[in-house]
Amino acid sequence: MTHRVWVDKQDVVWFSENWAHNLTRFDPKTERFQQFHLDTGDPINSPGFSNFHMDAGGYVYETINRGVVRIDSRSGKIVQHYPFTRLVSTYDNIVGMDGRYWSGGQTGTGLLELLDIKTGRLWELDTRTPVSSPGRGGFDFDGNAWFGVAGGHTHPLARPEQEKK
Repeated sequence: MTHRVWVDKQDVVWFSENWAHNLTRFDPKTERFQQFHLDTGDPINSPGFSNFHMDAGGYVYETINRGVVRIDSRSGKIVQHYPFTRLVSTYDNIVGMDGRYWSGGQTGTGLLELLDIKTGRLWELDTRTPVSSPGRGGFDFDGNAWFGVAGGHTHPLARPEQEKK
């Protein structure tokens, strides 16, 4: 069953199959499908690959194996793993418009994650509301992540200042 649909800048359509752990590519120009099975470490017919996000370079971001993974959409292979220290997974995966930051939050907690894709630095941040339960999100034009949280509110996650050299 399809969980998320994404259309990239070449108008190729991408689908996630959560319970089958598949990333599927459909090219409407050639009318051809290509499917990649992802090794999530979890058995088939359990949640495994769902709320992915793609960057402008065609890399796929998702939370698998207790961390953020970067997947090469040409091969379906995981090329980078950024392990979490406090979270198991996130509900949504978003990448900022500049392609530099990834963010997500785990439902049932008050935790948000922010990853600097360029440096690999990962922040695990408390929302100050233990059960805010971050859900879907997006980045604004200033590079700040925003998430819908329990109770119908939104929660901002400001981009960290550049570290001094």
